[in-house]
Amino acid sequence: TEEIDTTDIEDYEGKKELFTFPDLCSAGGGSCVAYNPTDPICNCLVISVLRMWNYDLDMLQADDDLLSTLMRYGSREDLEGVLGNPVFDNNGMLQSAEAIQVTYFLADRSEVRNGNEVDPINEAR
Repeated sequence: TEEIDTTDIEDYEGKKELFTFPDLCSAGGGSCVAYNPTDPICNCLVISVLRMWNYDLDMLQADDDLLSTLMRYGSREDLEGVLGNPVFDNNGMLQSAEAIQVTYFLADRSEVRNGNEVDPINEAR
């Protein structure tokens, strides 16, 4: 897979740290169809139809039949949960969708500072 962009976070002390998505995600695994333990995204808890292509742009672009690949994601109800306004034919086959949903989970990195619970990394702006 391609290198994941890093996010530049400035903490409360003014120090800057760089984090990648795998640094911040909640570990869960199973996010890729073809699990590869050395691929960082496969070890994160992510819910998306993009898993059908292992979050790999080259695999997505090389797919000659996107709708057939999407139909292997799961049931109609599964697809309705991750696609925006999906349209199915009378046989239950996906015909189109307006959007995809990507749900990702960040690990809890909260800490107590001055009596308050804060999460400077996940709440950075």
